[in-house]
Amino acid sequence: MPPMGLSEQQFQIYLEKKIIPTRLRVYNVLRSWISDHFEDWAENTDLIKNFGEFAERRLAADMPREREKIMKLLRDKVNTILFFVLFSKKPGHSWTV
Repeated sequence: MPPMGLSEQQFQIYLEKKIIPTRLRVYNVLRSWISDHFEDWAENTDLIKNFGEFAERRLAADMPREREKIMKLLRDKVNTILFFVLFSKKPGHSWTV
């Protein structure tokens, strides 16, 4: 929350100097989490779903370009895991549903 009583000009400065850099730092942590540590929670579908919903809801409002990037990264990671799971069967094993 910005300090109370700021003029429009002061608020714009606060936004540029405090809010936007903080949002970018949080975005970078989230992006790194997906990029570098996705395998740690890849089997937790609730976490993946909640993270995707969070990104869609919060980042869409405040950082639409970053939302697109992080959602693409999340989709790519999930698709990689799905591909690995689907096609890592050993030869000779039957597929059962």
